[in-house]
Amino acid sequence: MSEFSSLDQLKIDFIIPGEPNDGFLSQIAFFQKALETTFTRPSQARLVCYLGSGEGVDVVPSRWAQHLKNVDVRFVDPVAVQKEGYLVQARARFEHALHTDAHICILCDADTLPVGALDAVLRALAEGAPVAGVIAHLPPPNLFTPEIPDFESLGKVVNGKPLDTPFKYTLLGYPRESNKQIQLRSPMAPFYLNHGFVAFRQDALRDFSPAFMKMRARMMSDFGMGGFAGQVAVPLTLQQLGWGGVALPMRYNYPNDVRAVRFQKGEERAIMFLHYLRERHFKRNAILANKADYLAFMQKPLNDIDQITQAAFRAVAGGEHYPFD
Repeated sequence: MSEFSSLDQLKIDFIIPGEPNDGFLSQIAFFQKALETTFTRPSQARLVCYLGSGEGVDVVPSRWAQHLKNVDVRFVDPVAVQKEGYLVQARARFEHALHTDAHICILCDADTLPVGALDAVLRALAEGAPVAGVIAHLPPPNLFTPEIPDFESLGKVVNGKPLDTPFKYTLLGYPRESNKQIQLRSPMAPFYLNHGFVAFRQDALRDFSPAFMKMRARMMSDFGMGGFAGQVAVPLTLQQLGWGGVALPMRYNYPNDVRAVRFQKGEERAIMFLHYLRERHFKRNAILANKADYLAFMQKPLNDIDQITQAAFRAVAGGEHYPFD
């Protein structure tokens, strides 16, 4: 993609998996509102969501249809959802590159918001980097056990050579605070990303996805990785392909986590992409779906990390009011 002399030429897809219920749909609708009100390149951006339901639901409920009219909603096979569960939607977002003319594909979680400029990320991809993302907060919890090798050993077992681990986990205290399991192994990370924000060149995602799905399946079958199989499969797949990636500052996937202020000093002043995954003051499946829950949170006096969440919500909604009246 080095032929792009200007970022203004880029088409950007944000891709979110979910279910057709109030919780997911309200978050997706709010993400779309953020694209229109706080994202710096709204005319170049499209939100695509892959929805799945084992009950065969294949329409957006009327309550949310008006708020999702500018969203490309795609329903996955309900029979596959019955057999495989949420993996079907997760797989669909990784396979999205096969079904788009966008130059950049940004894989997101529903509980995220674009609230600033992503030009540095777009530029890195346009200049040739295949993928960019923020290093995950902590090691996968089941990696540091006798049954499952650490990342370096996993690389050797799976790809024939140790997996490099040059990064620090973004919310892990150094030195490691009373975490005896992690002290037994290397505390350093490979290019192991939190999946709330993973940006790919479209052509890179197209080539990455088949190898990734095979690697993910192996993490499940051979190592019993469970819910962290996808995140663990990313650095191993990149190693297999011989690709590098761009490790982004926390501001591009900033969590409402008190440790972020402590361990990633200053990033809270330049947030570009918010990840409101911690539920200290709200429930993610209710905060945007229910007016009472939303107003209760927004009107709550806070002096902690969720002041940032309140400020972001206020910027997207254009004030204190509930955004879906």
